Amino acid sequence: MPLLLLKSYLPVAAAAGAFAAVGGASYLLSQQQHIPMWVRGGPQPDEVEPVELLERPPPRPTQLERLRGSTQDRPFDLLIVGGGATGAGCALDAVTRGLRTALVERDDFASGTSSKSTKLVHGGVRYLEKAFFQGDIRQLRLVYEALHERATMLSLAPHLAAPQGILTPCYKWWEVPYYWAGLKAYDIVAGRTNLISSRYVSPTEALDMVSTLATSQPDGSTLKGAVLYYDGRFDDARFNVTLACTAAAAGGVVANYVDCKQLIKNQDDKVVGAVVQDRLGLEPPFEVYARVVLNTTGCFVDQVRHMSQPGAPDIIQPSAGAHITLPAFYGGSSRSGIIIPQTKDGRVVFMLPFLDSVIAGTTDAKCDVERNPVATRQEVDFILTTLQDYLGVPVRGWRSLVSGRESTPAYSFILSRTTHTPGAYTPLLSAPPHIHIHIHIHIHIHIHIHIHIHIHIHIHIHIHIHIHIHIHIHMNACRFSPPLYTSSGQ
Repeated sequence: MPLLLLKSYLPVAAAAGAFAAVGGASYLLSQQQHIPMWVRGGPQPDEVEPVELLERPPPRPTQLERLRGSTQDRPFDLLIVGGGATGAGCALDAVTRGLRTALVERDDFASGTSSKSTKLVHGGVRYLEKAFFQGDIRQLRLVYEALHERATMLSLAPHLAAPQGILTPCYKWWEVPYYWAGLKAYDIVAGRTNLISSRYVSPTEALDMVSTLATSQPDGSTLKGAVLYYDGRFDDARFNVTLACTAAAAGGVVANYVDCKQLIKNQDDKVVGAVVQDRLGLEPPFEVYARVVLNTTGCFVDQVRHMSQPGAPDIIQPSAGAHITLPAFYGGSSRSGIIIPQTKDGRVVFMLPFLDSVIAGTTDAKCDVERNPVATRQEVDFILTTLQDYLGVPVRGWRSLVSGRESTPAYSFILSRTTHTPGAYTPLLSAPPHIHIHIHIHIHIHIHIHIHIHIHIHIHIHIHIHIHIHIHIHMNACRFSPPLYTSSGQ
């Protein structure tokens, strides 16, 4: 009996220990001067003259002309290949340091993995848990820095990022103090940059916030309440495009739909530029010279590396993570999110409001690199099965048929896949939008006229109108920006 009692209180004791340990470590970290990531390893802001921003980025033809203007004698300081979040962020960082910077993107900005994230600006609750249970101070430092960067993002782009309330449902009595202590520690690590303090909410309040929340679990345990905490949410695609446009407005040369065909090397076997081609024009490839070429192509990093080092071993292990998109109904009227901190196989699944819908995910499985990946049926089933235990309503998806695919029936939600690159921004790829509108109108008119000689006229007119309208809309929640060029030059 004492052993069972000790085992029952072990999670609470662990939570209390985590609270104390993280609080103490956070205090020590807070005593160190926090230098934002964007200025580390380079000139401090007071060492660089302020950059004057143009009212709007130069039109695309102007950008291409400037891109063609580089020579071996007058190269760019930095050429960035890849216009995702990492590439666009590096471009803005470099150009505001006074470097002559150019960026080329094969498709559109954020059209790859950078527009398919879980839409969270977060410090990483899971990493905080690992920091305690694994005794890894590096994990704690990572959370500390990420939370401060979260504050920077929300401050600089309030039109694209905002606090997001997230519920952690508790169905076991010990989960309430366990998650409460852990999320309070999360608040402490954030320090003065904390958004809104986490708190316990009763089962009634939790159901008021997310009316679709399940009141019980398959094992018979009932809802004991939830712990509400706040992280940041943002429009990842818009944020990425804003970074690219701001870099262009600050004087950088930024061009989308420009493909890197090969790298240029000098006689010392050093990369000094790249051969690129405008995919929207008919002109032949041209050379762009730079002192440094930065490869920020995400899961395609190895393909660019092999242009310089054919046969070199790959350094990227792509990992696929699927998301599904559901109607906003599943998120409740308060637009609060849900985190499922422990799935059956140890993963974490979020269900978060985004635009006029709800996204849920993600999965995590090794995969091969694909330019337009599609989630597997197993990935979608995993998310739906996990959600079903935490939602009191059935979860149903939308099915669409994609040409050129196998005829085997498969789920095809408005879904996404992400690739995780060590040390890089975590994004995800999505299936293309499909809009099918079918309108069938059947009008049947029957007119019967009976005329009798006794000058009695009976006219019977029967009109039957049957209108059947079937509208099936499958759209991706992400919006892609058009090229930076229009006929008006804007």
